[in-house]
Amino acid sequence: MQRGIPVIVSLLGLLLLAAGLYLIILGPTATMPQVGVARIQPGDQEVAWLHPATNIATWERFVAGIKELPGITVDESAAFPEESMKLPVIGIRKANTPGTLWIRWYKLTDSRTIERWVNELCRRDPPPLAMVGGGNSERARDIATQLHRLEELKVASLPIFLITTATADQVKQADGKLADLIRIYPERTFRFCYTNKQMAEAISDFVRRPLSQERSVQITSQRISLLSWQDDPFSEDLVNQFQLLWRRPAASTPNPTTWSYRMGHSVGGLNQPNKTELAGVHQLMQEANTDSFAVRGRELLVLPGGPSPARRVLRTLYRTDPIERNFWVVTVGDAIDWNTLYRDRRLTWSIEDVPFPLIAFMHRNPVDQQLSVTRSFIPEVDSKDPAQPTGTDDLLLYRDIGHSLIQSFDGSLSIANAQIKLKQSLLAERDAQGKPLFDEYGNRRGGGGEFITLLQPLYHNLQVLPRSKIEVFERQTENQSWKAVISLEASYDTSSSSKRGQP
Repeated sequence: MQRGIPVIVSLLGLLLLAAGLYLIILGPTATMPQVGVARIQPGDQEVAWLHPATNIATWERFVAGIKELPGITVDESAAFPEESMKLPVIGIRKANTPGTLWIRWYKLTDSRTIERWVNELCRRDPPPLAMVGGGNSERARDIATQLHRLEELKVASLPIFLITTATADQVKQADGKLADLIRIYPERTFRFCYTNKQMAEAISDFVRRPLSQERSVQITSQRISLLSWQDDPFSEDLVNQFQLLWRRPAASTPNPTTWSYRMGHSVGGLNQPNKTELAGVHQLMQEANTDSFAVRGRELLVLPGGPSPARRVLRTLYRTDPIERNFWVVTVGDAIDWNTLYRDRRLTWSIEDVPFPLIAFMHRNPVDQQLSVTRSFIPEVDSKDPAQPTGTDDLLLYRDIGHSLIQSFDGSLSIANAQIKLKQSLLAERDAQGKPLFDEYGNRRGGGGEFITLLQPLYHNLQVLPRSKIEVFERQTENQSWKAVISLEASYDTSSSSKRGQP
């Protein structure tokens, strides 16, 4: 028996080693295949929130946004379980209404895919009241496509699909053909963000007006240049929308022209461009320098990429020829958020490294000061809490989604009737001016309520200072003008990052 002990110990050691390697390779979601859809008690209803398993921060913001709703009780006792196998969930109850509305995070992993979750959820009795997802256009396409397949199979009581932040007007399907995202799962899809077409229209309108009191950031060229990444559907779609819009003559640009270049891929590091980005910068400069410095105007550069790809391109442009900073106003669409430009700017967007005026589109107010005390935006200079300069646009998005779900919720209804009531409620929603919130297809209406952040480098003589001016503007529904919401001066001096009494 004693001789067998070492063998047993060795076997146990090998089993532990194998289990450890399994968890290391597959990560914290290794046990997710065992997780199934939740059971729903009679009188309750469920909303399925489909989002990647690794993004806990977004779920935290989602819960925080829901808690901004007045007149409800939120049960968050199971919102942040310690066990990875448990699905996070919050329960919402409203006065004089039977039942609980559960919003549950169904985590997306390599094994727990969109197709698998959607199939299991829609075939469960009862199915979800709604599905919330589409953090990007590809995921929104996949959710809508799977729901449409089930619709063709005559699966009963399919949920309403609420898109969060997927902006592409058109997406490429499995057969390679383009399709309107909002029409893949028609009449049951509602988008809570603006589309790329609306984004391009709003930015084009903004830059054709005086951008600021600073003359140095006014667009004076009638041409725009566009750089996109071929592996990013958002980038390609937004560039296409800008090209279509800019080619239309306007009072300020009677003879508009466009130049574009498609970069092969967006894979790269933090600062050094990949080969296709380097080629794009060289092509851009070669085209721009066909005009002499004496006649070149300040031009809009459309660069729809996230912080790392956009920073690589602009950093290369500036380092190749520092004088180029004088000829461009850059827009990234909504690909760079408020926190990148303001709260985390010293790490993510150093103005001395990329000293270009930058326009970023925001779907909601990133500096809202009317939320609860702990969640309202407070400028860095006025805040002792490092979380308070955080943008509020995502909280407002999730609050709006929660409002749409709650106002029609009634646990006494059958799931089929509850889905019909939710759709009717969404179609009946109005904005602050009393106009329908969604158009006939389910897209959010534009022409008011859009926000734009304008970042301007500051100079002393010709030297770029470690400071910038950051302004936020809101588009007015009545006359389509842009109203300044806030103006901040931001420091990039890392030695002062902990000194909350300094801007």
